[in-house]
Amino acid sequence: MGILLLLFFISISHAQILTPSGITHGSELEFSNDWIYEKDGPEKVGALRGREYPAAKALAQVIKSKCRHYGCIVENTGGKWGPEFHVLMRDGWWFQISYDPLCVEIQTKPSTLQELYQRENIMEDLIFASARQAGLKALPNRSSHMNTGARSAFKYDVRSLFNFFVDNANNPELATGVFRNNWNTSPPLIASHENAGPVIESIQNRIEKRQIKSFAQLAITVEDELHSTILNPQYNSKRNQDLTFRKLKSLRQRSWVSIFAEDDMPIERRAVRAVRSFHEFILHAELAEHRIAWIKKQPGFLKFTNKHPDNLLELNTVEYFDKWLREMNVEPERYENLIKISTPVAPKSKVNSCQMFYAN
Repeated sequence: MGILLLLFFISISHAQILTPSGITHGSELEFSNDWIYEKDGPEKVGALRGREYPAAKALAQVIKSKCRHYGCIVENTGGKWGPEFHVLMRDGWWFQISYDPLCVEIQTKPSTLQELYQRENIMEDLIFASARQAGLKALPNRSSHMNTGARSAFKYDVRSLFNFFVDNANNPELATGVFRNNWNTSPPLIASHENAGPVIESIQNRIEKRQIKSFAQLAITVEDELHSTILNPQYNSKRNQDLTFRKLKSLRQRSWVSIFAEDDMPIERRAVRAVRSFHEFILHAELAEHRIAWIKKQPGFLKFTNKHPDNLLELNTVEYFDKWLREMNVEPERYENLIKISTPVAPKSKVNSCQMFYAN
């Protein structure tokens, strides 16, 4: 047993091992290809193009063939747009093969970092290698949504949760070139406010006076007062944000009911370039934990720093990322590849497994 534990920890960079926190991380991993995008058009925004489900089914077939080796099962299930595929591992861990307009989407079970480390090699093969075999890839123009369990991260601490929001708003650079740069689908707060400072201070005062007592109340307040202003219809904060609390509306005040009969819900970070490996997903989960730990060390409420969009035009993403990491006493070397954009590669053939499946 001792040898197994030693091998497990050797496989992880010793400088980056975080104290087990119980914080859970899930993801929505996006894959697509040129064949799916052939059906794109300005009149189809927000709608399926007709090739997403066949692509998802082709991926499910590849994964099902590997389940004979890994001991998993692929089950048909229902989803947002129609039929989907649920992949259940023998130990109870799971992921779902879903789809959204222009992409196939993998939704993973909320898991601690330790659970993710244990599954890295298997999921690298089952998800990412299988996607490549099905003719899919993580395109740099697509995103991965990184979800962190709000209750597992912040318990019932409304102040720290809002500090997490304000800290993200203080770093619009993360959504403007560092992790992603698409304000149409994941705009930072400055895209919808000339100066959100007075509103943020008002919310902080209400938290201090316990007028906002629960994550649900905070989520509704943020939506109504910070994500309802539209300066530019192109950046619709009602529909898209770089970070959202929209799924926290069921998280009530601490009570016997909430302690024993409440499911955790995710804080969703949308401004993340599509990850190219399960390892990159893990690295983003590590960074979330580093930032949460840093947030909890800050006294009182964080002060909002308003930044004008024009000042981000000459952003040096490498320098900013390095500065952001060192603020948390995190060495950049382990994470520097996260912000490197893959060079587009021309497809080897006009026919891929998705197209062959669709043609049959």
